[in-house]
Amino acid sequence: MKTAIIFLAIFQGMYCFSRPPLRNVELKWKPTSSLEDLFEIQLSDILQTKIKFGNIIDARGSSQPNKVGENRENSKNVLAVETSSDVAAFVSENVKNLLKKRGLNIVSDEEDYTLSGELLDLFVTEENIYKGNVAIKYSIKKKDKTIWTSTAQGSSRKFGRSYSYENYLESISESIFSSVQNLLENESFRKQLKSP
Repeated sequence: MKTAIIFLAIFQGMYCFSRPPLRNVELKWKPTSSLEDLFEIQLSDILQTKIKFGNIIDARGSSQPNKVGENRENSKNVLAVETSSDVAAFVSENVKNLLKKRGLNIVSDEEDYTLSGELLDLFVTEENIYKGNVAIKYSIKKKDKTIWTSTAQGSSRKFGRSYSYENYLESISESIFSSVQNLLENESFRKQLKSP
């Protein structure tokens, strides 16, 4: 039995090493959660509020902003996951889409409030499972005055194939989805967006 476990570990390491590196990959939206999960959150008080969605800017402060994950199954051969996509633009687009699909009144002008954000963290670490983490600092402005800020964390934990492009996409998407879910569940967020 012990010999079989050692063989399996060696095989997994060789398999991971033989995989082509995940560089210049395109970020794609592949959540595994259902949009219905967002409809479980009571938002009736803010659905008529006109909200302009400003961009989410990249504030990760990373020297490698295109690095979004890494495989650490073999500590002596850590494999990076690097994207050719604009990470902050990807996050911004999908946060906005989730808010619209949930029914928030997203407008381009004549807004009551402007919602924007800063991307503080986005990374997936793969060891025995995929662990995704996202942190977005959201701000609400009324005209030019910031009236509310808070950071919404998002995370994902999932099993998958070793060093899998699809599994990294799922982990990133799920973490963003989780961040939006936590934002909408924030009572102070909903209180600030009640129709003025």
